[in-house]
Order: sequence, then C-alpha cells, then structure tokens
Amino acid sequence: MRALPPHRSHDLIGLFEASAQPIVGSDGQRLCGIPAWELDRRYPDFSKSPLDDWLTTAGYAGVIEADFDDEPVQVEIEEDDDPAWVRFREPNTLRWQRIPFTDTEVRQIAEQRFLNAVADLLDIPLAQRDGIASPAIPGVLWALGTARLGDGLHRQVWLVRKLDRYLPEVATWLSSRSSSGLLLSTGQWHSDLIRLPEGIVLCPLCDAVVSHLEETRLDTDWLYRRMLGVSENMDDSNFPIEFDPYRKRLVIRGKAPWVLKGPKHVKAVEYMFKQARKGRWELPAKEILAAVRDNGQVGGSVRMSSLFGANIEWEDYITRVRKGIYAFKLD
Repeated sequence: MRALPPHRSHDLIGLFEASAQPIVGSDGQRLCGIPAWELDRRYPDFSKSPLDDWLTTAGYAGVIEADFDDEPVQVEIEEDDDPAWVRFREPNTLRWQRIPFTDTEVRQIAEQRFLNAVADLLDIPLAQRDGIASPAIPGVLWALGTARLGDGLHRQVWLVRKLDRYLPEVATWLSSRSSSGLLLSTGQWHSDLIRLPEGIVLCPLCDAVVSHLEETRLDTDWLYRRMLGVSENMDDSNFPIEFDPYRKRLVIRGKAPWVLKGPKHVKAVEYMFKQARKGRWELPAKEILAAVRDNGQVGGSVRMSSLFGANIEWEDYITRVRKGIYAFKLD
C-alpha cells in the first residue's frame, strides 16, 4: 500500500469498505463483495490498475443490476445452455440478454493483507497485530495494535468498516474493553455524526492520507491533533492557550510552558481548557473540583489552593476572578 499513489490508496480504502456489501450468490446464499459490473462502472480500466492484485474472488452473483425506467433494479441471473454464459430478462423489454459468466464474479479486498498494510503505515510492530487475525467483530472491527502518534503518545488503534450499519455493536464492544484510542474508519464517518464512547476518537482513514506525496503516507501529526481534540475548523492561531494532556503541558501565549505534575492537576486544567474552547472562561471552583473527582468519589479537595498544594506555580496560570470563580490568567 505504501507504494501506491495517494489517489489509488483512496480507491483501495473505498473498495475495502465496499467489500462488506451483501449480494445474493449464484447458489442463493449471501455473499459479500463487489460485483464485476460495479467495478467496471467505477473503474473502466480496472484490469490494468495496480489494485486488481488486491482483490480475491468471493463467488458469483445470482442477480445483476439493470435499469428499469431509469432506476437501478436487481434481476435474477439464470444459467444458459452454454456454461460460459448466463442470461437475465431485460426488465424494460422482458427479452433475454446474455452476458459472460465471468461478468458475474464477486470480488473483495483480502482482509488481512489490507489490515497489515494499514498497520505498516502506522509502524505498528508485528508482535502487536494479534487482533488482525482475531477480529473484535468479524468483518467489521479489528485491533491493529498500538501506534506512536506523537512524542510520548502511544495509543491503541482500531479499524472499522460499515460503521453506519454496526454502530451499536462497535460502541458496545469499545466501551466494555477500552477507555481511549483511535478508531480509523474506511467510510467517511466523522465524530460529529457518530456517537462513540468517551475517549475514542474517530477519524476517516482517507482523511489521514497525505495527498501531495508520490507514495502513500499517513499524517500522524494530524492524527495526533485529532487525539488532542483540536478542531480542523477552528482558527487555533487566534486562541491564546494550548493544552496537551498527553505531555501534561499548558502554554499560555507570552508565558513559559507549565508542565503539570499530578493526574488531578491535568484533569482540572483539561476541564478548564475544554470549557474555554466553548467560550466559558470563568468557572466556579466547585465545578472544576467536581471534574477532578473520580466517579463515585466522596470528598476530595474543597479549594483550588488545596488541589494544587504548596506549589504556587499554578497561580501564574490560573487566577481568582472573584470569590469562588476562577479562570486562566492571560495577562
């Protein structure tokens, strides 16, 4: 996959997504894959494409798509006297039409080859790829392994297809087994359209492919920013604060970075940062302190000063606006 130009990798990703679509086979059983007529329509020169080598034969279709009053319909395929041919009734004229048997071939992207190719792009070690051979949800969800997305940021990566069809199953599986990670989708599904467990970041795989190179590379910096929750539609150049929860670092424009020490400090600053993103700059202390507590925890810090303890460095970055109300100190 790495050797393919980016536009061909986009095609390959789309074919992997389409490989899960169902179709009736010649024996009446359900097949999954892409029928030959669909490949011909999408890619007129497909037999000369480097992607042809990625496809395997899943079987042969028992139906074919034809136009009826300018609408696509599926009509049944029947055997012909010549085994090299099959026939179907043209829905508008009801006349028999013959096509080569090979035109009914249903093909699909070889799963493990594709998944290992994506794992290669993320430099995931072979020893961590057990989830490729043992899918979390067969044909739908796979654990690719742990990838390094940024300096010090290593996260579990999954790949999903047909998320629109299997969202409840995928969300249930992820929520029961992981608290955070990156979910790559072979479909164009974005996090603002799909509700997933907190801590799971959804990214379309095509969006991560660097478009201006001759070979396929994934933009791990972009994936890293997505893991941080940075919106691509937000003008971050005008936002006076940067916060990286993985490096535990807060940067306020014009000040030296503040590297946080304890996990509760990180939780407090991360909560304030997320609220500032929403335009809520001034927050009650009790709200910040509540965000720090673990679920079900009773007690804990009751003052901001007790949360940060004897280290008064925090006062350079967080200020009391008025009684019980705190905000980032921007000046």
